[in-house]
Amino acid sequence: MKKVLIISHPNFTNGLKIIASEIPGISADVISFKGNLFEKKSLFEKGRLLSNYDIVHFFWAYIRLFDLLYFKLFLRKRIINNFIGSDLYKILSEGGFRKRTELRLCSHLSEYAVTGGILKNELNELGINSVRVDFINSEIRKREYTYPSEKVAAVYLPSMSKDVYNFHFLLKLAENFPDVVFIWFPYKREMNEKLPGNITTVEYVEHEKIFSFFNEVRVFIRLPLHDGLPNTLIESLNIGRWAIWSSDHYGVSKAENYDELAEHFSILIEKEEPNIDAEKYVTEQYNLKKISWNFSELYKLNS
Repeated sequence: MKKVLIISHPNFTNGLKIIASEIPGISADVISFKGNLFEKKSLFEKGRLLSNYDIVHFFWAYIRLFDLLYFKLFLRKRIINNFIGSDLYKILSEGGFRKRTELRLCSHLSEYAVTGGILKNELNELGINSVRVDFINSEIRKREYTYPSEKVAAVYLPSMSKDVYNFHFLLKLAENFPDVVFIWFPYKREMNEKLPGNITTVEYVEHEKIFSFFNEVRVFIRLPLHDGLPNTLIESLNIGRWAIWSSDHYGVSKAENYDELAEHFSILIEKEEPNIDAEKYVTEQYNLKKISWNFSELYKLNS
């Protein structure tokens, strides 16, 4: 039986531990790369930790080229770098030529996996092949829910990334649809910031409360310039919400500019019944058994 070590970003560690326990035909352990578990170890300590495993899966794709050379050439481990979202964006937007070159060099020493089609396309543009393995850090299953009578929309727009998430679209949409209540989350108020009266703000939605939060809205909007496969998108569809996103997905309306957004929104906000087809699709495709099977297929590649 193959032994896999998943070295995870802390935000995904608990979810990956649940998945790891269900992967058929694979023995998998999960640790966080933060703190003494991995990040602060010396290169030789890392080597000893990896020595008992056949495959090392970095679930956030941040690994130094020097470390990768050691793991691959001296320890002869199969290495998988997994991009989730903003990790690839930071390399492509902030790193410049040196970082892009380093990314290409790493692609010769390791394999790349991605969540979502946007990341796969961005790697393709650099001439780097990747395997798509979607991951949702949540429990996707058949759920009981209600559908709201009021016209309420939720907009995912981190305050620290306004430009990336098309902040100006939200302001214009609120102005053009004054009878709709827009909930902006996660939100952190800036000094003297003024918002239209029909925009309410929520600083943070706890993970265990996300489904009850979405239960109060008809439409979920997420329009970043760059994205992986968002938990929030799948979670909203899991309880039959209508969704608008900046990429393609089953049961989702795609909007790449404001005119497309306004056109889709004007139709979806009037819906008085939930998005049953999308709910059925994500419940079948993103449940624990399905995701665990996808991880198993990834680890069996090239064997």
